[in-house]
Amino acid sequence: GAKDGKVLWQKNVGKDFGAKSSNPGWGLACSPLVLGDRLLLDLGKAIALDKKTGALVWSSGTELAAYSSPTLTKVGGRTFMNCFTPHGLVLVDVANGKELARARWETSYDVNAASPIESGGRIFVSSGYGKGCGLFEVKGSALELVYESKKMRNHCNSCVLLGGNLYGMDGQMGGRGALACLDFATGEMKWQEKGFAPGGIIVADGMILAMCDKGELVVAEASPEKYTELARAKV
Repeated sequence: GAKDGKVLWQKNVGKDFGAKSSNPGWGLACSPLVLGDRLLLDLGKAIALDKKTGALVWSSGTELAAYSSPTLTKVGGRTFMNCFTPHGLVLVDVANGKELARARWETSYDVNAASPIESGGRIFVSSGYGKGCGLFEVKGSALELVYESKKMRNHCNSCVLLGGNLYGMDGQMGGRGALACLDFATGEMKWQEKGFAPGGIIVADGMILAMCDKGELVVAEASPEKYTELARAKV
């Protein structure tokens, strides 16, 4: 509890729910998502728990876990989990665990790690190892591919969507890459600044805060017009 720090409940997702990583050496990386009285997990199989008790509400699917965390999409008044499994994008009804649609998205080593990004019934996914990115649109009980390209290859960290544009790290962790801005709807590259060692980014107060994997912090304007660097420091 928040007042005394006592554990209210705990679960071992491997022992209690049979969750296994697509690569056991890399473990599990899903962050839980709270929605109402549910706690949602994307562990290859989608899982919903009662957030107050930890009791299993439903479990859906039998896949191994990738490394993504769930996001949400609303379709026809219903809410679905966007699950990015080792083999693709799967939409699961949060009310009962029933699958609505799926689309294949294969990446080397089964690494689909960046979380899907939804806007207006369209869902953006991106993966590393040269795979690239794609945008899917929900059409009834199907996911229709709008575009696919290699202009944004998120290895681990998700892009950030702001004002219809995606800001993200294109490239492999431990290597060289680029900070890039992509049009969400069309996949058009707005700008790309090379020379980044990919890490993680957030956007706040109109600024990109990019932490590169060697500990360098870069601050730049979150604008689709051009790359404008404001500060850089080894922190």
